[in-house]
Amino acid sequence: MSPRRPAPRQPLAAALLSAVLLLAGCGHGSPKAVKPTRPSSSPPGASTVSPTAVAPVPGGASPTAASPLGATPSTKAPASAAHSTTSAAARTSSPSAPGSAGGRPAAPAQPAAAPGQPSPGSHAGQGAGGGVPAQSPPPSPTSAPPPPTGAFATTVALASTAGPSAAGTQVQASASCPAGSALVAGGFNLRTTDGTVPNNSLRALAAVPSTAAGVPVSSGPPAAWLSVGGAGGQPMTNAQTDGYALCATGAAVQPQVTVASVAGPAVAAGSVAATANCPAGAVLVGGGASTSVPASSFQPSLHLIGSYPSNTAGAAAANGAAPTSWTAVAASGGAAITGATTSAYAVCAPAGVVSVQVATVTANGPQTASTPQQLTVHCPAGSAVLGGGVNITLNGGTPQQGVHVTGDYPSVGAAPVAAGGTATDWTAITQSGGQPTPGTISSGFALCGVRA
Repeated sequence: MSPRRPAPRQPLAAALLSAVLLLAGCGHGSPKAVKPTRPSSSPPGASTVSPTAVAPVPGGASPTAASPLGATPSTKAPASAAHSTTSAAARTSSPSAPGSAGGRPAAPAQPAAAPGQPSPGSHAGQGAGGGVPAQSPPPSPTSAPPPPTGAFATTVALASTAGPSAAGTQVQASASCPAGSALVAGGFNLRTTDGTVPNNSLRALAAVPSTAAGVPVSSGPPAAWLSVGGAGGQPMTNAQTDGYALCATGAAVQPQVTVASVAGPAVAAGSVAATANCPAGAVLVGGGASTSVPASSFQPSLHLIGSYPSNTAGAAAANGAAPTSWTAVAASGGAAITGATTSAYAVCAPAGVVSVQVATVTANGPQTASTPQQLTVHCPAGSAVLGGGVNITLNGGTPQQGVHVTGDYPSVGAAPVAAGGTATDWTAITQSGGQPTPGTISSGFALCGVRA
C-alpha cells in the first residue's frame, strides 16, 4: 500500500482570508442574486410610487403614478420617488440599458417651461394617471384674457349722479369702458329714486361720446359716454341721472366718431334735426345727440325728442336696415330759444369687422297728459346689443311742446342692465307734458351686431 501523502498546506495569508470571509457571512444567510426592479404595477391614482427609476417615456416626462387630486403622496417613499411639482424638463433620468424592459433611448431635453405652465411634452393637466396638474397663476386683474375666436359681445358700464334738483339746472353722468374693450355707444335713464313717475320738468339734454373728462369728442375713439339730465321750470325731487356705456369685445371695432351740428331750435314750438354720416367703407355701431345753449343762458324748455339711426336725409332706419347715419332732433318747447346748437354723433367701425342691422318698434303715445310711454326692442338671438335710439313725432312732424324723452338705455326686457351685465334689449321712455298729446307716436331702435 502506497504511503499517504500529506494534504497540501494553504499559505498562511490565504487561510486568514478565508476565515475573514466566513466570519463576514455569519448570521446573514447565503448571498442572494439581485433581481432587476420593475416599474410599479399600482393602478393610476395610487398614493405610493416605486422608488426605482424607469426609462423616460417619449416626450421626456417620467411615468410616475399620480396621487388623486387633493391626496398627499406617501412620505415613506424616498425623496427621489416622491411626487414633485417640478416640471418634467427639470428632472433627469438615465436611459435603460440595452435589452432591459422599456429600453428606449432618452428623449432629447425639452426647453424649460414658463412659470406656472406645463413643460413641453409633460402630462400635466391630463387627469388621473398623467401626473399632478401644474397650478397656473390667476390672471392679472388688469388684463382680461383674449376673447374666444368668433365671439363678439357687449357689456354695460354704468355711472350715476344725483339730480338734477333745482329748476333750470343740469347734471352729468360719465361712464367709461374697461381696458381691453371698445366703447361703441351709450344711453341714459332719468328717473326718481323712489320709482315714481318724474314730474314733467325732467328732460334729456345730451347722450354723447366724450373724453374721460366729459368733453364731447368730434373724432377718434371715445373714452367715455356722457349723459346730461336737466330740470326745466320746476324743481325735481329724488331725481337721478344714470349714464350707460356699451363696451364691445371680440372684434377689432376701432370706433371713430363723426359729428354734424346745426343752429337751433330757435322759434317756440319748433324743432331742428342734425344728421352725422359715417365715412365710406364704415358701418354705424352707435350714435348720440345733444342740444345746448351758452352757459350764461337759461332756457328751461329746450330738450331732445330724437336720437336714432337714419339714412343720410335723416329719415329713421327701417327694421332690418343697415344704416350708416345718425340723427339728433331737439325741440324748443313753449318758448323761443337764443343761441341753441343741436349736434348728432355717429360712432363708426371699419366695414368687415361687424355686421349691423336695426330692430325697431313703434307705438301710439304718449297721448295722456303727464304719462310715460315705454318701448322695448329685442335683438335676435346670437347678436349683441350695440346701442339704440328713440324718436317722437306727431304725424311726421314736431310733437306737442311738452313731449320729451326720459329714457334710452340697454336692458333685459324693460329692466335696465346693471354694471357689468349684458343687454338683450333696448328700452326707450317718452313722456308727455301737462297737456294731452293726441296723435303722438314714439319709436324705439336697437342696433344689433354680429362679428363679420
